[in-house]
Amino acid sequence: MENAAAILAEMPVLDRVSSAQARGAGAALESALTGERSAAMSGPVDASGGGFAAGAAPEFGDVVRAKAEIVKKIRAEIAKVIVGQKEMIDSIITAMIASEHVLLEGVPGVAKTQTVKAFSDAVEGGFQRVQGTPDKLPSDLLGAEILQEDPATGQKAVKLEKGPVFTNILLVDEINRMMPKTQAALLEAMAEGRVTIGRSTLDLPKPFMVLATQNPIEQEGVYRLPEAQQDRFMYKVLVPRPAIDELKAIMERFSKKDGQPKAGKITSLDEMVEIRKVAEQVYVDDSIKDYIADIIEATHDPLKYGIAAQEQIESGASPRAAIFLLKAARINALLDGRAWVGPQDVRAVAARILRHRLTLSYTANGLSTDQVVESILSKVAVPTPR
Repeated sequence: MENAAAILAEMPVLDRVSSAQARGAGAALESALTGERSAAMSGPVDASGGGFAAGAAPEFGDVVRAKAEIVKKIRAEIAKVIVGQKEMIDSIITAMIASEHVLLEGVPGVAKTQTVKAFSDAVEGGFQRVQGTPDKLPSDLLGAEILQEDPATGQKAVKLEKGPVFTNILLVDEINRMMPKTQAALLEAMAEGRVTIGRSTLDLPKPFMVLATQNPIEQEGVYRLPEAQQDRFMYKVLVPRPAIDELKAIMERFSKKDGQPKAGKITSLDEMVEIRKVAEQVYVDDSIKDYIADIIEATHDPLKYGIAAQEQIESGASPRAAIFLLKAARINALLDGRAWVGPQDVRAVAARILRHRLTLSYTANGLSTDQVVESILSKVAVPTPR
């Protein structure tokens, strides 16, 4: 009761606080008095979410908003270096929170590498870069066992030399210029966070993410990434060239006498891990999970959903796409300061997750995967709040 009296003394004036804060204060008092929390106090953190927010505790919303503020500061710091490219920046941040990987596709000179460097500086993570060339071998990425002789004793011993993959953020520049066997060397690292070198299996630093860039596939001298490798990437981001006003801002920013801009430290990798733990608790209603399942099913059986693309889609999205859609939707809601997921969060990330997982047939006649995804999103029924 003493605790209840203390809480009562600190109760806010109701007409001076938000409804979420009022509910949170009431929940704390009820808990102190009864040791329980009634169903009436377990309502949404944001009433506009309706049924989608029914399982989100009000006080958890404050935690979500605090983490969203950290991400906002990271964005602002990267923006000191990079002009525009919001989707690329958000995709990299989201993937790090999710402990997943991103494939960046665009012509040279659109700030792909510069963005990755700026993000690495902002979170003070370990960073390594590998330049993709046709002569790169798996050992150039993973490391190798090397026979060495001790100069003092003359004795020979095998020493394991770690490759650049032993870092937090690995940038593989122009991954599609490396041979397929070298590309495939990253599969174990991306899927399991470890690598096998000779007879030794070693864990990679945590968190670990691969950011791979590639030039458009129609350019010469490239090796197309196999479907199994593409499926390991959470996102495929199409990086556009800057608009004319952005181009002017870039010239202005990088022609200053005091040198090129550089991102400073905003947070740590440990904090990014904490944000991931919070994102995993963001509430997802069953209707949203059904919506995700319907989207994935529509890539395999479009006619079931009234989509005339049965002949155009050769193979649909994998179950991993459903996992990524759920994970990315949670993080998207968090970045928006919400403790619950709505259909808009799924739609916001769908193209980036699905575009490299759909294989179109020759009958597509120039139809892009993004157009197919847009058709699916326009036909699959969107759940509404209860």
